[in-house]
Amino acid sequence: MSAVVREKDVCWEYAEKLDGNKVKCKFCLRVLNGGISRLKHHLSRLPSKGVNPCSKVRDDVSDRVRAIIASKDDVKETSNAKKQKVVEGKSTVNVTSSRSLLTVEATAPTPVVAKVYPTVMPVPMAVPPLSSQENAEKNIALFFFENKLDFSVARSPSYQLMVDAIGKCGAGFTGPSADMLRTTWLERIKSEEFSKVDWVNKCILQAQTISKLIYNSVSILDLMKKFTGGQELIKTGITKPVSNFLSLQSMLKQRSRLKQMLNSPEFSMNSSYASNPKNIACIATIEDGDFWRAVEESVAISEPFLKVMREVSGGKPAVGSIYELMTRAKESIRTYYIMDESKCKTFLDIVDRKWGGQLHSPLHSAAAFLNPSVQYNPEIKFLVSIKEDFFKVIEKLLPTPDMRRDITNQIFIFTRASGMFGCSLAMEARDTVAPGLWWEQFGDSAPVLQRVAIRILSQVCSTFTFEKHWSTFQQIHSEKRNKIDKETLNDLAYINYNLKLTRQMRTKPLEADPIQYDDIDMTSEWVEESDNPSPTQWLDRFGSALDGSDLNTRFNAAIFGANDHLFGL
Repeated sequence: MSAVVREKDVCWEYAEKLDGNKVKCKFCLRVLNGGISRLKHHLSRLPSKGVNPCSKVRDDVSDRVRAIIASKDDVKETSNAKKQKVVEGKSTVNVTSSRSLLTVEATAPTPVVAKVYPTVMPVPMAVPPLSSQENAEKNIALFFFENKLDFSVARSPSYQLMVDAIGKCGAGFTGPSADMLRTTWLERIKSEEFSKVDWVNKCILQAQTISKLIYNSVSILDLMKKFTGGQELIKTGITKPVSNFLSLQSMLKQRSRLKQMLNSPEFSMNSSYASNPKNIACIATIEDGDFWRAVEESVAISEPFLKVMREVSGGKPAVGSIYELMTRAKESIRTYYIMDESKCKTFLDIVDRKWGGQLHSPLHSAAAFLNPSVQYNPEIKFLVSIKEDFFKVIEKLLPTPDMRRDITNQIFIFTRASGMFGCSLAMEARDTVAPGLWWEQFGDSAPVLQRVAIRILSQVCSTFTFEKHWSTFQQIHSEKRNKIDKETLNDLAYINYNLKLTRQMRTKPLEADPIQYDDIDMTSEWVEESDNPSPTQWLDRFGSALDGSDLNTRFNAAIFGANDHLFGL
């Protein structure tokens, strides 16, 4: 194969060219004879005579190589079909020519040397039609290739739903335009999500109306602080949704004092306060029992998740605890709505869809499995369900049989609390010492598993690395500056996050709330008047600090994002 062809074949990035016609797979390091063609079948893991499938290749690479092989097979079929048509065309010409010559000789009245110009009809070089299934798959593949989509998108549940829906429409279906997706469908789907917990949004908007009344009048603000002992009514969190629920909590604590303020002579005898139509509406809201019941309910269902955020935002390695914390938060919702199955299902479905479908990683399960406070807790019920994910992580971190030689026995030693795992000091420290440090001190009975456990359990989850409106990545990789390569982007984010961590540790007291700022944001919707208030947002989504694809993460990707939201709102 020439150097030019070799350079053009994208599969060479997965192989090393050796002497002769040999190539070396970069994934499993196997040396193959037969060049790039055999390597493709090796990476694709398709059945092929004499070619062993690669056991280490990533799924996305395997999918890509399969698509390349499929596209080349289509080209070969087309080429063979063209050759066949040409042969058939030549045969037709010969037969037609012979028949024309015989006709001229039989009918000519005088010896004439007849010039025979056989009429040859053009034969269309048509490509043999693909089956409907093949044609659909080919066009889907072209859509992925043209738009540089990650092949893992095809594993999304909504991907098959989309394909099924298009199939039901039949021929002639026209997809929505870019403008329709951006406007009509974005708003419609968002409205569907809002409708599931609309009472929460109404509650927040009503509470914001009260806070705006107070904070947009210096005299009313002073009066409010007189009754609250100088306490602020609203709080500013690390994200807008956190601010919403922290402010609801604060307002609930000050409920009786707010009512006292409204009934005080200073307020009721001031005509500019009591006669204003907006103030009258706010007063009615503060006196409304249904409003306060909605506030109580909103605080009750948000508090478990705010607790999770506080736990993982303290700067300590928390990846071993996030699975258990999320499980407890969901149990809190079940307990609160024990008499209202409909509401309970609404919230848990949204949590499960976000956590289980998009954000949960096998690494979270592995960390939970290796956490001694979880592993040895008889009340924990989810250990069986996380075992499979734990084994996946083990296979990723220990990719060869030699590296996994004694791992099964070491897992038995750990789960049965044998060796040093069962000594009195280790048992006493299960719930009091950080999981990573616990393994460092008591994991010598399982040295290979010990290295894996320390590596996993030392990972940090954090929320404060995200700013209120734009994440670090969005700011660095924005249109305000030239687009930069991935390595430079990672370096900038790495430096930015570490500077934030350093500043956070220096300036904020250790006992401070990690998800709340000391200062009030005077531009927030709780203070600033707006003619067209934007819909309120729900609690932040629980994003994965580590998605399992790269266990060597160099910086604290957040377990909570600033712009996406747990309840899809």
